[in-house]
Amino acid sequence: MSSPASHEATFIVPSRTSRAIPIRLPSNTSTSTGVPAAEKEKVLNASPAQPFSDLEPTAKTGKLKITTDNATENVQAQPTRSQSDPSIPHTDAVALPRPPRSVTAQQPPRPESQLDIHTQTYIPLWLRAANDSPAIIRPCRPLDSLKYKAFIKSFTSPRYLRPIPYLKPPHIKKVSFVHATSASGVSINHYFEYFYECLQNEISAEAQDLHRLRMYNVPFERSGIANHCYSFTIPGLRENSPRLDLGDIVLFRQLITSSMAQAAAIAWYAPGGGRDRGVVAPTFRGEEYHAVVWGLSRAKEQLVLRIDYVNCSPASRTANLTFIVQEHRCTPVWRGIATVADEILVRPMELSKPSWLGTMLFPSRNDAVIQDQLSKGIFSLDWYDQELNYEQHKAVDAIVTNKYGEVPYLISGPPGTGKTKTLVEAALQLLGNAPEDVTPHLLICAPSDPAADTITLRLSKYLSQKELFRLNSWTRPSAEVPDSILGFTFTESDLFSFPEFETLMQYKIIVTTCKAADMLVQARLTNRDLAKLALETVFVISPSTIVDIKPVIHWTALLIDEAAQATEPDTLIPLLVVSPILPPLLSNDHRRFAPQLIMAGDEHQLGPHLFNKSSPLSISLFGRLFARPFYADHPLSRIHGSRPLTRKLLPLPRPAFTNLIRNYRSHSAILATPSLLFYSDTLLSESTHRTPLVTEFPHWKPPYRWPIIFVQSTSPDAFEDMVTSAQGITGTSLVNSGETERALNVTKTLLKLEDHVQGGKYTATKPVLEPNEIAVIAPFRAQVYRLRELFRKHGFGTVNIGPLEAFQGLESRVIIFCTTRTRLAGANEQARFIKEDIAWNRGVIGQKQKFNVAMTRAKEALFVIGDERALTCTGDECWTQFLGFVGRNGAVQFESPEGEQSFKEQMQDWPNRVGRLEAALRFRVDTDDYKARRDHSLRDEIEETPSRTINPSAPAQSATQNERLPRSLMMSDDDRMLSDGHQAQHSLQQFAALVDAGNPTPGDQARSLYSQISPFGPLNEPATPPRPRIGTPSGLVRPTNTFGPIDSKVPRPENPISNPTNQPQQWKSSEYEKILYQQAINATTTAAGDSISNDNNTTETHKPENKPNPSFTPSRNQSSDKKLESSQEEEGGGRAGCATQ
Repeated sequence: MSSPASHEATFIVPSRTSRAIPIRLPSNTSTSTGVPAAEKEKVLNASPAQPFSDLEPTAKTGKLKITTDNATENVQAQPTRSQSDPSIPHTDAVALPRPPRSVTAQQPPRPESQLDIHTQTYIPLWLRAANDSPAIIRPCRPLDSLKYKAFIKSFTSPRYLRPIPYLKPPHIKKVSFVHATSASGVSINHYFEYFYECLQNEISAEAQDLHRLRMYNVPFERSGIANHCYSFTIPGLRENSPRLDLGDIVLFRQLITSSMAQAAAIAWYAPGGGRDRGVVAPTFRGEEYHAVVWGLSRAKEQLVLRIDYVNCSPASRTANLTFIVQEHRCTPVWRGIATVADEILVRPMELSKPSWLGTMLFPSRNDAVIQDQLSKGIFSLDWYDQELNYEQHKAVDAIVTNKYGEVPYLISGPPGTGKTKTLVEAALQLLGNAPEDVTPHLLICAPSDPAADTITLRLSKYLSQKELFRLNSWTRPSAEVPDSILGFTFTESDLFSFPEFETLMQYKIIVTTCKAADMLVQARLTNRDLAKLALETVFVISPSTIVDIKPVIHWTALLIDEAAQATEPDTLIPLLVVSPILPPLLSNDHRRFAPQLIMAGDEHQLGPHLFNKSSPLSISLFGRLFARPFYADHPLSRIHGSRPLTRKLLPLPRPAFTNLIRNYRSHSAILATPSLLFYSDTLLSESTHRTPLVTEFPHWKPPYRWPIIFVQSTSPDAFEDMVTSAQGITGTSLVNSGETERALNVTKTLLKLEDHVQGGKYTATKPVLEPNEIAVIAPFRAQVYRLRELFRKHGFGTVNIGPLEAFQGLESRVIIFCTTRTRLAGANEQARFIKEDIAWNRGVIGQKQKFNVAMTRAKEALFVIGDERALTCTGDECWTQFLGFVGRNGAVQFESPEGEQSFKEQMQDWPNRVGRLEAALRFRVDTDDYKARRDHSLRDEIEETPSRTINPSAPAQSATQNERLPRSLMMSDDDRMLSDGHQAQHSLQQFAALVDAGNPTPGDQARSLYSQISPFGPLNEPATPPRPRIGTPSGLVRPTNTFGPIDSKVPRPENPISNPTNQPQQWKSSEYEKILYQQAINATTTAAGDSISNDNNTTETHKPENKPNPSFTPSRNQSSDKKLESSQEEEGGGRAGCATQ
């Protein structure tokens, strides 16, 4: 073994006043304490990269030399117990008022830090001995849960339905991947084997992660909730690390503390000591309690455990806590994959037909409906939400008409496109437009409780408490449920539960989470169980009666929101609830009785939360279905650009999907990179954020001044242990003090915008930006804590600061994103640290889904702080594309002239792909600049020459010399469409020239020139009142629109692009042609000096008026608009070229 003096050491030294565990500093005195060589070797091997070394007081000052990442500090050495008594190993640590990030022996300076955040933390022997000791198991009283047996007895006899037999999950162990090598390995023949391997390795990884989160020497005290209850502080509970719910089991081992604890533990671990002889460790009372969670507050990170008959003497108020895998969470998924695997494999062999579950999990062309003619595109539904756009209308109409076949209907919704709004509208329309002989009952699920609460809140505007029910798991604390939806829940004995059977069956919609849907399975309320109950009851009463089993279906549809965040085994649980008793029958008469499956999500954002980062479970059922050829190879899929349907593509399966493309959240510059990287460059920005923050902030970078800036920061990151008073060391993480200071400076600069705006053309009646409208995101927990501490110190406590994962589904006006990681590795190890981060799924480099989430949270402004060298060292496609975008458009705040030169040199290696949104933004700025120059020049020309004459025989001017059609009048910024628009502008100018020349009959020439004009719609059509509603489904309440009709101008001023494809438009509406022809005539009115000639050669004076065109109304609910829709060749995006709101 090498000499200790030649090594480095990493420690956290807590204060003497802290109640955290003391960390022993190795010194030369430890050689005389009799520490076994094997144990010392074990301790040294805890951090192979940085072995321990000796720390000795300096000769003159008696101080320890402590080397940190940024400076060298002198710390006064304190006498330890081992110095006064060499026979007792010291158990105290050097007292510091604030623990430094690292403590190392004095060594020559290194070019870069070798600290590794993945190194395990050293735990003293006397604390580990308590966990390694044999113990007597003491069960504690469990929390009362749902009594499924009593509930089933309340509505049926055990002769028909019995409680589901208990299923014990397999033993936790890690298995080899044989079938689950990739997502493509999922098949009907090996479905159970595939997910058996996935679940076994996932649960094994969860057990290892929980083992890492074990807490040592935790103080506890009595709680006032009930007898035998004690409260604990659990750091990380707010972020579900660890994940705990009511009724969970936590292993509790009470400690015996004394000054001899460390020496006694060393003797217990020695060969032939108490450990080898099976003796209880001297630091442990010998009893392991299976404590039960009786209460918790995630916001306060407080946990209440019931521990029966524990010793509460003042000398024994600390314990070790161990978190374990909860069996009640594993059982539903094991039951689900076993049941589904049997269904999809056995039932087809028995019935010679695919089962309903088989078609939902493995859809094929045989399950679809073939389309052989173009749809008219007329939507006859009476919309509840008047703000839905065309794609959302099309998705809801397809779901309600149900003409796409016996397959899942998928709604692909990128960030800010309104997935939940579409799903809510679909649910309401399914209730109001069900067939007469079908009573609809919908089950709506989401992966998490907050997502399910959001759906409930939106549905509560339309449904009463007798029609809508929010089913919460009995393990959920009532304090976490929003007050606004408590009326839609049911509690019994202070726990969430079921109402009576008759009441439960009357609800039209039940909202729950995917895992909580197992409550319906155990209560025997699935479609199969209810049909079995009905059929057997009728058979007992009247054996000769023949019952048609088709209508015996209670759950008519299953809708899953945020489906990409749920694992496939979790999704199987609600699928079992709605699965019918017979396989699907493909005739139209029977299709209306088969349950529908509708899923909405985005597979490019954060997926399921997993402990095994390389698990195939990261591919959700939603993502796997979209990757199947049935969806991916469809001509109208997003991969193919969401192009419109034409006759040449027919026949083909009706698209069982909709691609939402209109983002209402983010500015186009913020959306440009994610659209290009993840959504095949199909997204359109419909945001209308023309606030002073976007238009007047003085620090936006020229020439385009877009609200996005990359702030260059090369400050080094630092290794830091997470230390708390209750838990001791919880793990290691990264901080970057330079980035925290830059984030604070950006915040201060933004909040000073009020003064700038008030001095300009805006008069602010309130602050332009509030602190709570700013959010700061970081991928490392230590960086989050450092940011919170710094911002609160400077009075910005209301700024939202949190980890990246917590912002999934959220948004903010301003996002400041700290990437944190800047150091690569040692001098001879290229990017080792970053490669380890990728392997551990930490940070934002090599993490596409995290990158997408971070970049799409901002509404009006985005600031990214980082080091381009670290972000691109592995060739990350996301970061190279983003940095290329900000670099070529000048949106970079350089740290120094040298940093600017380095950045520009690296830009040569980055891709130069320009997406449609970026091209549109550039075109808009160029057009606005040209218009400004043109207007200035035109004013000068008018002052010099009052009248002008245009020679129609003169050659046409070039595009650069001629005035261009404003971008806001164009239906698209596609190159071909722009070319057509410019040609149309030239034609109109030529027509105006003929009128200026005195031609008395412009009508015929207008018709000739009109044939060259692209169909650009009017800019400022006024909105018309919505059409009267026809038939309101019973039981549904429509909210009153207090803001008047929705103005759906075509296109919006903020929308730089309105055509999501590069395909030419197909315009066939004769009514629309008349409108365009009239516009061509009206466009020449001003140029003709308010005088035109009609077809009867009668000259009359015409005064243009700003009146609405009665033949064209842009409202989505008007019949004229629907006629326009019906004229286009569409199905799955046929009207994608229109800038419909």
